[in-house]
Amino acid sequence: MLINTSQLFSSKLKVSICAGVLLAVLSLSADNVGGNIFKTTYGTLIMFETVKSEDYDTLEYLRAADRVICKLLRRPSQKLQCRILLSANFKQDFNVLKVGSCINIYLPQNFSRRPDKQKLAGVLIRALLLTHSGIVPKERLNRIPDWLVTGVYGKLESKHQSQSILPVGGYPGLAALTLADELPVFSDSLNNALTPDEDGCAYELYRELCHFALERIYALSSITDNAIADIVILAAQEKYQDEEIFASTFGRLIIADYDKRLLKLYKDIPDNRGKIQRWFRHQANHRIINVFSPLPGKLVQEQFQKFRTIPYQFRNADNKQIAKCDLLELPRLFSRVESGRVLITGKSNELMQLINKTPMIIVSPMSELNTILLQIGNEPPPIVIRRLEKAVADVETAIKRQIAIESFMTAREASSLSPGLRYRREIVEVRRTEDVDWPSMKRFLDEVEKSYLND
Repeated sequence: MLINTSQLFSSKLKVSICAGVLLAVLSLSADNVGGNIFKTTYGTLIMFETVKSEDYDTLEYLRAADRVICKLLRRPSQKLQCRILLSANFKQDFNVLKVGSCINIYLPQNFSRRPDKQKLAGVLIRALLLTHSGIVPKERLNRIPDWLVTGVYGKLESKHQSQSILPVGGYPGLAALTLADELPVFSDSLNNALTPDEDGCAYELYRELCHFALERIYALSSITDNAIADIVILAAQEKYQDEEIFASTFGRLIIADYDKRLLKLYKDIPDNRGKIQRWFRHQANHRIINVFSPLPGKLVQEQFQKFRTIPYQFRNADNKQIAKCDLLELPRLFSRVESGRVLITGKSNELMQLINKTPMIIVSPMSELNTILLQIGNEPPPIVIRRLEKAVADVETAIKRQIAIESFMTAREASSLSPGLRYRREIVEVRRTEDVDWPSMKRFLDEVEKSYLND
């Protein structure tokens, strides 16, 4: 039975010839209920006043938003019917109303192409999270934590804009902070919301952080213990601050994961805040910097030289001062070193972390080195030293080869670029931030200019 959309739109629905061609394409990917109405996999109705060729992108975005949110909630509620209505004639930019047992989300038809897309997408995400949790949005829209909404938005933008076939998310800003060992305080940064209007480029980094956090909270959750659904339910009760909600949901899962996987890797036991930050640093080093997005060869070289330096203490020595030796000297000293086996295990874990973020050409010799490293204390020192010398030489050769390859490719790319292509790339880079609306920055510059002219 078709829904009578004349009660929802003031103007009569019209379908152009172009829309007819479009509908044939859309029927392959979305259930066409009839006319300008489409139904998602989870039952949400997407209703256009009129369908034009440029609306295909909007339809795909809305379908992706509904699919992503229902997947995050794992068990979306069927209690409320959801309808997304799009028109070019709405007086307001957006509205969310309860009509009978339905939640109507009103959006401008071109919302996915507007400068304030982030704001409108935020309304859509909040309304879908609440509706698919069986909660009537009403005035509760703004109670959903901003970091969760921004994380979903970042995931949608990544899916919508990326052309990569690899199932690996890109976090260039977080990758740079990870390499520089300058990661922000995880919980504080998430709960300190940024906006593109007020914070400009800093918002892009915040969006990366929220997207990364969303991926990790989903991985830690399950059907029986879904922190994302718990966040929505707690936020809708309007009794808890964002920090309290974070601590009882995401924070709780992080601490449990830390105690299970990381507690044995460190001698000290930090407080919960320290556990969360150490967990975040560990996740960033393993999830953001990896074989799909490895370290440059020169950074691998620096970190390998750092790895070769071994801090140690002699057993039963009067002087407990920490000394240092090279990796190749450790087999001869091992029998006198305090907690030698713990030291070897720690260095092996350190090398494995480096292996997980090195280019593939270096992985094999480093893995062989790790195997020999674990033989210290189990084989005669002279034999282990000979094996270590060969393994270290193989690793250093592989690193030099990687650096040479990177240098060659960089030079080759620079020499092969035509002046026109180089100019085009410069233009693309200059225009990259044009999609970010910075009214506050513009107002500030206007004030500075007026002050300068007055002086």
